[in-house]
Amino acid sequence: MMQYYPTFTREEIGNMTLTEWKQRLKAHRYAYIEAESLFYQIPFIQQLTTITDKDGYYKYRSLKEIGIDLEQQKSAISGKSQKKVNKYLQLQQRAERARQLAKKQIAKRKGGN
Repeated sequence: MMQYYPTFTREEIGNMTLTEWKQRLKAHRYAYIEAESLFYQIPFIQQLTTITDKDGYYKYRSLKEIGIDLEQQKSAISGKSQKKVNKYLQLQQRAERARQLAKKQIAKRKGGN
């Protein structure tokens, strides 16, 4: 049962609020569950990566082909993916403004004729 509790020094514990302690405990438990689930996922991933086609070549040549994109996960942590999201959000907003402007211009043409 003790594996569910993170180890902190008395000083660290003394400086924490009760809310912070609960959040850290929850985060530690999630990390423990993730590590445990990885333990069970490894055999399935290994099985997928050793599949060969009829000619004897590996069917999957990278982790991305089976849905594991480590670069994307790293960029999500570093915030690079957020920049991409913001870029696409800005493009979407520009497209919406252009659509509204075109709609107004069409309405003016119909009303002016």
